[in-house]
Amino acid sequence: MTDTGLDCFQHQPPKDFYALRALLTANLINAMKAASELEGDGRGNGLTDTAVHKRTGIARSTLRRLRSGGSDGMPRAPRLETLFELSQQIGIPLPFLLMGPHDWQVLGSSISDIFYYSDAAKHVVGDKPCDPKRTALEVLHRAHYNKPEPQELTNLRQRLCLILGRQMLAGARTTDSARLLAALAASLANQAAAATHRANSN
Repeated sequence: MTDTGLDCFQHQPPKDFYALRALLTANLINAMKAASELEGDGRGNGLTDTAVHKRTGIARSTLRRLRSGGSDGMPRAPRLETLFELSQQIGIPLPFLLMGPHDWQVLGSSISDIFYYSDAAKHVVGDKPCDPKRTALEVLHRAHYNKPEPQELTNLRQRLCLILGRQMLAGARTTDSARLLAALAASLANQAAAATHRANSN
């Protein structure tokens, strides 16, 4: 298996800012390698610092620091403007560069479980305009089975659901999209809360 620099994030998210910088650096390097134009043999040779500099104006010294770190050997944290330019050049949504294996596992599990929340979303959303502030939480309450669990897990799940619901449903333009996004927000909140609770309990 190829070393991508992401193995340490397989089972848990970054614990601090230094770990987040390492994750971002690994994601940038891997994405730049994969985003290169394909050669005749079908293998990518990676975007060079020179090519990225010509297309974005980002200094080659900045790109070198992002790849290899500074004098202390630690990964450098790019400015938001630099990160945006790189994401545009690579052709990947900016949030994806901040996601590690653990985050993708949570998202995958949420998508797998979305059917569990779909019926609840149909009842909650109905044919009326939805309220981004509460709709996802109502879906979570309607769909989630009641079983004994730590109160802090319940509180975390509800808080995440309120936050994700407000963010995701703000752009819903149709009833169908509102139902889908409300179900996904509830499922994602449930999976993320459970994962965070497990990590904090270890």
